[in-house]
Amino acid sequence: MSLTEEQKEEVKRLQTLAKQYEGIIKTSRNSEQLNRAKIDLKKIRDRIDTLCPDGIPANLLTEKNTSQKPNINQTIEKYEVLSRFSVEKASPHCEDDEINLLSSIIKVWEAEFLSALAESHIKLDFSTSNERDSHYATLENVKRQLKILTDTIEDYHAANREDMKLQLRDMKQRYTRHFLNEGALLIKKYHEFWKVVREDIVTGGNRCLNKDDKIEYNIKFEKPTFLEGLPVSQVIKISEQFLSEAISALRLPNIPSKYGEN
Repeated sequence: MSLTEEQKEEVKRLQTLAKQYEGIIKTSRNSEQLNRAKIDLKKIRDRIDTLCPDGIPANLLTEKNTSQKPNINQTIEKYEVLSRFSVEKASPHCEDDEINLLSSIIKVWEAEFLSALAESHIKLDFSTSNERDSHYATLENVKRQLKILTDTIEDYHAANREDMKLQLRDMKQRYTRHFLNEGALLIKKYHEFWKVVREDIVTGGNRCLNKDDKIEYNIKFEKPTFLEGLPVSQVIKISEQFLSEAISALRLPNIPSKYGEN
């Protein structure tokens, strides 16, 4: 749609504000300030989406935006394991880097790691195995939240009426918070669990009962991944490293998990 001069100035101003909030999110160690900044940044981006549903016109992009915004895949190049994989859009019209990164991490975890870490390949003691089994329900819940979010994003893009777009925008903000929070807790929970198992192996414990076995897939029922042929102990180490890198890339060090709570 054609923008008025006032709206064009607003788009430029919103881009400047967005950069300021992005700076706060990158540098702040105050969790309350961080959460407020993320909420305010979301409102700014949604306002820009409302004004420019097909993207910001090239003549309105600020110099700072065009020269400094990195490609999300460039941000993970420094990670040894995470950089093996690419970040894909959670849905065709999802432009939120945080959603796309977390969504990609969860999808990679499920496709590349989950089967190798299952009971058919890694034998854990009874209580540890039960804890591993509890993770599946949590993962499915986060996947459902992602589906609800991406459906809402696509509905928002397709909506023609302004009242409907406003309603969908509010829903998108709410579902985004739910997905990011629950997805972050899931990653932290997985990481802390497999860290405990790895450390137990290093100290000669008995949580893992087949640490020297190698991962061998049954191609009739499983799709082999890059972990095939590696010893169980190394697979656990690589998996923990992937999760640790994911936490770093998502900037989640201060988000507590529920692992180990009674």
